[in-house]
Amino acid sequence: MDSLPGDPPVAKKPKYRTQSVMPLAVIRARATRAVQEGRYQQALELGKQVYKYDSTPQNRDLLRRIYLGRAEQLRKQGYTRDACTLLENAAQLSDDDPAWLEKVATELASCGDPRRALELFRRIPGTEAQARVHALTADSALQQGPAGRNLLPESLRSQYDLIVQAFRQLEAGQDELVKETLQGIGLQSPFLEWKLLLRGLQAYYLKEDLRALENWQRLNPDRLPAKLAAPLRFQIDPAFRQAQPPETQAILQKQGDRLQDSGFVQPMRHLQKILADPEQLPSAFRLAEGMVAGLRQQAPHLVPRLAACFYWAIIDHGQPEDMTRYRRVFGNPPDDPEMFRLQALVNEHIFEMQ
Repeated sequence: MDSLPGDPPVAKKPKYRTQSVMPLAVIRARATRAVQEGRYQQALELGKQVYKYDSTPQNRDLLRRIYLGRAEQLRKQGYTRDACTLLENAAQLSDDDPAWLEKVATELASCGDPRRALELFRRIPGTEAQARVHALTADSALQQGPAGRNLLPESLRSQYDLIVQAFRQLEAGQDELVKETLQGIGLQSPFLEWKLLLRGLQAYYLKEDLRALENWQRLNPDRLPAKLAAPLRFQIDPAFRQAQPPETQAILQKQGDRLQDSGFVQPMRHLQKILADPEQLPSAFRLAEGMVAGLRQQAPHLVPRLAACFYWAIIDHGQPEDMTRYRRVFGNPPDDPEMFRLQALVNEHIFEMQ
C-alpha cells in the first residue's frame, strides 16, 4: 500500500542471506577422509549427519565403520566405558543383521563388557565368533579379579576357579598341584591360553627356559596372557626380542626389570652404560665396588660374570692401575691368580709383543 502524505517513511526490510547448505557428497567425502586419517571423533559427527539425511546402505556402512573405529580407538586409549556406550548406540543401527551384531559383540567383549556381548550373541546363535567372545570374556574376568567371575556364564565359572587356584598354588611353590589343577582345562576351553601362561611361568621359575618358550610361543598375541608373558619372554627369547620395534623393546625391558627387580637392576643398567665408555672405567669400578657385596648375598652367580666384563674392559681400554682396582673389587681371578694372563693380553692388545 502506498504511503500517504505526512506518514513517516517506511524502513525497507533487511535482506537476509540464505545460509548455504553443504552438499551431502562433500560431507561424506570429509567423513571418509577423517576415517583415513584416524580422526574418528570428527568422522562420527559427519557420518551421523550424512546418515540422518540419506539413510542408504552405503551411508549406513560408513557410519558402522566409524563407530567400530572410534570404539577401538577409545579402548586403546583406556576409555573402555565410553567405548561401551558408543557400541550400545552402534548396535541400534541394525538389530537384525547378524554380521553387524557379531562385530559389535566382539568389540564389546574386548572393551570389558562380556555380559552385554553374550546377550547380543544369544540373538545370533551358531556364529563362529562366539568362541572368540568367550575367550575375551575369560581374559576380562581374570583381569577384573573376583568380581569378574560373575561376568561369566555358569558353564565357565568352574574353569575360572581352576585358573585362580593354579595361580595360588604356583605362588606357594606347589608345582605338582599346579599340574594336576591345570589338567581340568581342556583344549577347547577359553582358558587354554591361561593354562599355557601358567605352564610357562612354572618352567620360567624353575630356570627351564626352553620349556617356558614352548608354552609361550603358542600364545595368541592378541590375548591378555601373551601380553602378560611378554616382559619375561623378552628376557629369554632373542628372536622375540629382535622382532619388536625399538619402542616396544624399551617398554618390555622396563617391565621385565620391574618384575625381577631386587634392587640391582637399575644400578646394573647404569653400570652397563658407564662400562661401555672407555673414559669412565675408573667410575665403573667405583660403582661396582658398592654393589658387589650385595650381589654376593642376593645373586652370587652374577659376580663372576660382572668380573669378567671388567676383566675384558681392562684388556680393551684399561690402564695399569685398573688391575689394582680389579683386585680390590673382585679379588684375583681364579684362573689367573697372578694376573699374568691379563697383563699379556693387555700388551698384545696394544702391540707390545716383547
